[in-house]
Amino acid sequence: MNFICDSSTLISLAETGTLDALAFLKQNAGARFFVPPAVIFESIQRPEEITAFAFSAFKIEKALDQGTLERLPSKRAPAKTKDILRHSNNVFSVNRQPLKIIQTGEAEALAAYEEMQAKAILVDEKTTRLFIEDPALLQQSLEQEYRGNVKRNDDALNSLKKLLNGMNCIRSTEILAIAFEKGYFEGFKKNEEKAFHAALYAVRKAGCSITTHELLEYQELRKPEAGHKPAAPSAAGAARFAKP
Repeated sequence: MNFICDSSTLISLAETGTLDALAFLKQNAGARFFVPPAVIFESIQRPEEITAFAFSAFKIEKALDQGTLERLPSKRAPAKTKDILRHSNNVFSVNRQPLKIIQTGEAEALAAYEEMQAKAILVDEKTTRLFIEDPALLQQSLEQEYRGNVKRNDDALNSLKKLLNGMNCIRSTEILAIAFEKGYFEGFKKNEEKAFHAALYAVRKAGCSITTHELLEYQELRKPEAGHKPAAPSAAGAARFAKP
């Protein structure tokens, strides 16, 4: 069960002390987490030079050294990465200037999806997810930000849709929901469910794009008397991805 990691999810988990949920899922769910070269640069090499961000970068590097994260082996990805960058960053424009929405790390992750037969891409950043799941909603969001002065290039959007067809995204919140189902929070004993809910709020504060409504849905998650944890109601794929 392969997952491709974007910087945003790794940073959210590292900053909240839950990065070891990936090691837990590797051991208990057979998950493998692959990291493209640009993501390594964005989440490790560059932030290690900035004191305020270095500690999280060191934790991500440690996970890479220990084998929790695996460097992405890729042969075809470079050409596809360029195509994704070219099309995605020409879909929307303001005052005839294209909006650069997807960065190299995200593009490399997307490009490797098919080759690695991935279950999903781990991405907390909103715009990348919306490009895959709902481009119309992304346009609405951009129009609010730029006061309606947003133009769309349908040719570029259609080309991008072909490149991203069939892809799934999950966030750090879904990763934590899967880990909760597998027993990751059991060490907190009587506070197991509270710890899980608190972790969700923590990753949101760290940058995970999740709505208040979704967090409230997660708040309803409780451990049933039988001892089997239910699937997270707002994790549109958490239960699905938890299975081989």
